[in-house]
Amino acid sequence: YLANLAYMDTEEEIKGGLDHDLSEWKYVTAKLNNAPGEPAHYIAISKDSLSPESSLPMGLLGRRNSLDVLIVVRGTKDFSDGLSDGLLDAVDFRGGKAHNGIVEAGQFIVNRYREFLNDMMKTYNRSNIKLTLIGHSLGAGAATIAGMLYNEDEKNIDANVVGFGCPSLLSKDLSESTEGYVTTIISDSDLVPRLSAPTIINAFFDILSYDWVARGLKDLQFAIDSLRKKLPFIPFEKLENMYVLIKT
Repeated sequence: YLANLAYMDTEEEIKGGLDHDLSEWKYVTAKLNNAPGEPAHYIAISKDSLSPESSLPMGLLGRRNSLDVLIVVRGTKDFSDGLSDGLLDAVDFRGGKAHNGIVEAGQFIVNRYREFLNDMMKTYNRSNIKLTLIGHSLGAGAATIAGMLYNEDEKNIDANVVGFGCPSLLSKDLSESTEGYVTTIISDSDLVPRLSAPTIINAFFDILSYDWVARGLKDLQFAIDSLRKKLPFIPFEKLENMYVLIKT
């Protein structure tokens, strides 16, 4: 639900979705005018973490001196997002390889809100932020990159990521390094999480090398038999001759 809200066209729609159905979150801001490498997203803050008790040190009421913040990144919706998806080349990233376009999108989120999140800690008198990043498709990938950067570079931010239909974007070693804080959810045979430049090339060669004749003959014979049953008054000799010619 939170990921779906990122696809709304106006801030009012996002606010309404949070206020009416998910009262634990309070809307903060959004960027809906996306651009290549700059995915649309919104930010919310947990109402519970704004209560006076949540600022008490650990040990008093069992709460930490933290602020719960939510960043939700939209997936592919228009041509600009498609350009980010299309930058498939693998670039060096944190000792491994990563999807170029998605790295740019994740870095954009981090750079845009580095000072903003620090100001939020000062405003609400908190020493750290518990950050949850959620995204779908392109948004899931951007959220993953942002979560990696926050956890590695920002000592006062503890990030966790939930991605729906996250693209294949990290080399194996990098992917395994995120196991403790990134959760990805894939729907059955969703194409996007399995799509990459190598898989596209492999699929192309598989199609070229596939022997379609046997299956095509089977389909043609099925069509002839079906038509003969439904239209017995029509001669199908020419079609049957074509079947024999192809088979031989």
